[in-house]
Amino acid sequence: MKIELSKSPAAHIEAIGYEKTNLTEVLRIKINGVVHNFAGVPKIIYDELVGTLHRAEYLVKAVENNYKEF
Repeated sequence: MKIELSKSPAAHIEAIGYEKTNLTEVLRIKINGVVHNFAGVPKIIYDELVGTLHRAEYLVKAVENNYKEF
């Protein structure tokens, strides 16, 4: 699965990408050189993450606490 990552203006979040397939929805985030993949993330969560000014806070609250990393 190749997900295009877009650069992020957030200090420690380098890039963010999203892909929806027939099997799952994947949010990919690159933080300090490490790529993290989260399964089952709805597109609305991705859209809100990209649109918020407080990405790190939203990432923890809405993604890391609710979706499994693989």
